[in-house]
This record gives sequence, C-alpha cells and structure tokens, in this order.
Amino acid sequence: MPYSARMFSKWSSSMGYTLKRRCNNNVAEALDEYGRSVVVTGRGVGFGVKSGEEIAPERIQLTYVLESQQRAGEIADALAAIPADVLAAARKIVIAAQDRFNMNPISMLLPLAEHLDFALRRVAAGDTFDAPLAFEIEQLYPEEHKFGCFAVKVIRADLGVDLPARRERPI
Repeated sequence: MPYSARMFSKWSSSMGYTLKRRCNNNVAEALDEYGRSVVVTGRGVGFGVKSGEEIAPERIQLTYVLESQQRAGEIADALAAIPADVLAAARKIVIAAQDRFNMNPISMLLPLAEHLDFALRRVAAGDTFDAPLAFEIEQLYPEEHKFGCFAVKVIRADLGVDLPARRERPI
C-alpha cells in the first residue's frame, strides 16, 4: 500500500485527544481539539479507553495529523498491523534519516515500518534475499548505503534480529 508525504501534514507531540476508534492497544484513531481525525500511537494508547473518552497524554508517543481525513482509518489500520517494536525501530531510523538527509520523517515512517515488518517475516521464514544491484548501489549511493548499515544495526540492537548483510541496500 503506497503512502506519500502529502498524506501527513505533520506529526506532533500530544495534546488532548478523544478516542474515536481503537485499532489495537498501541494504535487508535482519535479526534483532536478541532474535531479532526488523527492517528495516535504509543504503548497502551488504546488500552482501557472507550470511544468518546479522552486518551491519557502520557500514553501518546506520536500523533499523525492527516491531510486527507478520509484516509485516517486506513492509515490507523495499517499502523495497527505492524508490531509496536517494529514501529518503534522504524521511528528511530526515520528520525535519524531526518537529521542526516534533511527529509520529512513522517512521509517515511509507515512505508519503512511495513518494509521492515515484511523483511523480518521473511527472515523468520528462512527466505533469502537477492540484491542483484548491490555493487551499483554502494557505488552510486554511498551515503544511503552507510545509512542502510546503520538501520540494520538498529534492527539488530532493538529487535534482536540479524538481517543478512545485503539487506542494508534496499533499506
């Protein structure tokens, strides 16, 4: 499912949000103080909260303010399908990418999290990875390749999974 930078206007720190729909314990669709649909994530953000109740601000780690209100449910469902630890590792990687490449991290979080989740499932299933353009990528994009190596280290440290060395190229 492709996502673009135009889907998100920003991610923000938490303020008062009312639960609209709980996707799982870590992802919920909520309403902000202006009545706009937002997606909030955080450990236990939806636990024990009923529709219409305020979400405890300390539970909210990230808030996604969407430019397209019709897509809020779809984005929330996509985030809910990704394990919380994978989402946290993806967040760490995109924040580092923001600093290193001067890019908008919110436009990359969901696609990267989905990519990592799929790659981790492939590793768990014993699938192998082909990287036919590995040499070319290293030569043409040395900074991006180094960053891919950093991402693989984050995954190893935070998730305890050793991705094959050639996995840094597609990241």
